[in-house]
Amino acid sequence: MILEFGKDYRIRTDERNFILQKRGGKPSKATPDYNIINRNERWIDCLYFGKLKYAIDQISTEILKENTNIKIILNKLDEVKNITCKFIKEMESRGEKVEM
Repeated sequence: MILEFGKDYRIRTDERNFILQKRGGKPSKATPDYNIINRNERWIDCLYFGKLKYAIDQISTEILKENTNIKIILNKLDEVKNITCKFIKEMESRGEKVEM
């Protein structure tokens, strides 16, 4: 599963973790192919979390650190909230529990 948050962040999951990824960087020989969608786009694994809530909190922190305009910050935080709520509702409609 991949949750996209704007153009710069996403959360990818594996069987045990929620992985916060950030767009950027140059491809290298050590980079696994699964991080490269096309030659111009690369996702870097930043942090690993055991719960979705902690990954969401970190995205919010990154938004605060990267922006100085309060309107941009509020819009991006609202976008994170909307994406998260939509994801939780979708998972609950499938009968899956999302632990926050």
